[in-house]
Amino acid sequence: MVTFVVSILDITVFPTIVITSNSSLNVDSGTTIVLTCVSYGIPLPIISWFKDNATLMQSSNVKIDDELVQNERNYTQSFLTLCGLTVVDSGTYTCQAENRVGFTSSDSVITVYSRARILMAPNDTAINAGETLQVACSARGEFPTVTWLMEDVVISNNTDDRTTIYDRHVLVNGTIVLQSTLVVENVSDADSGLYACLANSRASRDESNFIVSVNSLPATIEMLPPSEIVAMYRGNITIQVSARGYPLPTITWYRNNQTLTESVFTGISVVEELQQGNDRVVIFSLRVSGDELSNSVAIEGVVNNGLAGGSSNRFVVQVNVQSKFLC
Repeated sequence: MVTFVVSILDITVFPTIVITSNSSLNVDSGTTIVLTCVSYGIPLPIISWFKDNATLMQSSNVKIDDELVQNERNYTQSFLTLCGLTVVDSGTYTCQAENRVGFTSSDSVITVYSRARILMAPNDTAINAGETLQVACSARGEFPTVTWLMEDVVISNNTDDRTTIYDRHVLVNGTIVLQSTLVVENVSDADSGLYACLANSRASRDESNFIVSVNSLPATIEMLPPSEIVAMYRGNITIQVSARGYPLPTITWYRNNQTLTESVFTGISVVEELQQGNDRVVIFSLRVSGDELSNSVAIEGVVNNGLAGGSSNRFVVQVNVQSKFLC
């Protein structure tokens, strides 16, 4: 009798991960990424996914797809899809391949940066010349910064002595928000243009544009002198008028259609005094004395700053000189 002994050869191979994703990934919040893990072994390995050593399960933003690839060397591949990443999704993601012989793993460290986002931006702004422009922009992100631009040129505290930028960080609903304020004093036509608030974070940027229109102010008379003045023979008079506008107004004085110019010999002097503050009012004073007041005369003033649309910019003062023979 012949006895045959049949032995079944049990071949096993320790699992090996042959393809995996990058070991380190930096992405913006809101990004969707796919991690890949391919493993070979006998028997075919089972692939599991972990985040910070905790098992990952299917959810609304976590998708796991496994498939068996059969060719001359069978292997298992698995795809982990992470949808709409947020900062809390940062961590170490592990692909683990396991069969009855053992297991192996591969890690990918994912860092999710908060995307730069402008929360509040200036609207288009119209402002009168000589006033102060103040606009604010707030942004959030991973260590956010705000840069101001005017016609694509960076604005800073060193731009000129009229410009100041104030930045401060505040905590809003657990999120750090940068509030930035741009202040430009005594604006002029040159400050009109396209402005931008540019928010930057570690890995992204956001931008909001707005237009600043600076309105020049035609010369307008604020205070008129009396229409008639009585003066002593060869005495002294002062005619005073105030006006506002931007650019600042100027005045020309006339007597009998002839321009009056300042002269120590004729006793005529012209004084200009700028009122401080945001009013931008200039006070003009004409002082006349001596021989210039020997006869009655009409003195005319014309206030102008070169802009159309001004009102009440011309006035006449009748100066009546008393006779030197009056008792």
